[in-house]
Amino acid sequence: FPTRRSSDLGDTGGVQQDEANLDAVLKAAEDAGELHGIILVANGRAPRFTEHLRYVLTKLRSNVPDVVMNNFVAVMTNCTELTVTFPMQELEVFKPKSIRHMDNTFFHRNPQSLSEGAAREARNEWARSLATIQEMEHDLCEMHGTSTDNFKVLRESRFQIKQELHSVRGEVEKLQIAYDALEAERADRKSVV
Repeated sequence: FPTRRSSDLGDTGGVQQDEANLDAVLKAAEDAGELHGIILVANGRAPRFTEHLRYVLTKLRSNVPDVVMNNFVAVMTNCTELTVTFPMQELEVFKPKSIRHMDNTFFHRNPQSLSEGAAREARNEWARSLATIQEMEHDLCEMHGTSTDNFKVLRESRFQIKQELHSVRGEVEKLQIAYDALEAERADRKSVV
């Protein structure tokens, strides 16, 4: 499968960086022409679910067309299914076709510096990670390619809505100015009488 790695979302760069990264992700998806799957990779051992992470997931979900959601896979890293602490209910809006777990500590240390027992555990962990990758590959093979035209339609619709909202806001401001002028005139008339 051809893959594209997206920019990080919910990282330390803050909301503005997330906005720029999300735009890059959506542009890459739109330019791909066809999408077999979206793989969301999240730290399954996140110590807490923050409002910022909730914002990122909500923003991501609201920018992915419904038709693409049939091709969604979640991968929880740094955990197993048993040790995951990420609140999995937060992923329900994505309707993931599968949720996988990878405890990928293999790269944390130089394998030559490990004791025999730790090296054996690292090899077992590596084998489990490779099996998970094969399972994800199987998931992706079962998914049907989806046109990414809907990303463009969604982006253009959002732009039109923003333009309309801006126009309506301008009209409301004009009405508020007219109302304020009428109220001022009414107050002046009362003070004369």
